[in-house]
Amino acid sequence: MVSTQMLAPLMLLGLAPLARAGNCEGYALGQHVGSHICYPDKDGSDYGKRCMKTLLQEGEVWMMMQGCDGATDSPSLCEEWSYPEKCCKLPLTGQKILCAGEAKGFFDEPEKKEFDDCEKVCEHKPSSQEYTWKNISNVTVK
Repeated sequence: MVSTQMLAPLMLLGLAPLARAGNCEGYALGQHVGSHICYPDKDGSDYGKRCMKTLLQEGEVWMMMQGCDGATDSPSLCEEWSYPEKCCKLPLTGQKILCAGEAKGFFDEPEKKEFDDCEKVCEHKPSSQEYTWKNISNVTVK
């Protein structure tokens, strides 16, 4: 396991993307909201395993975001939905997602055209690993 003390010099040299998957420039509603390195054991905006782009759309109204893929009930939406590196839609909601590949990240602002031609339904693949789940108030629940 790599310690944070070992990662600090790498981050100073700009080599952190090689050290950990999930490096991510966060965007919400067209605004840059920070730089993140995604970890499943972190809280807040750094919670997750990979960087993910998402588009929610209802008719002509849409919202696009980019950030770590951790959610209230999942340490990795990308893992849960088979790591889609090409856009796919979640069943029921129609939310479109796109995940960064392993040891990669997303650094540029997402563009709506990245979600064009995105009719494939994502494949659900729940993990067999046991996780420590986190809720919105960051209280650890087992």
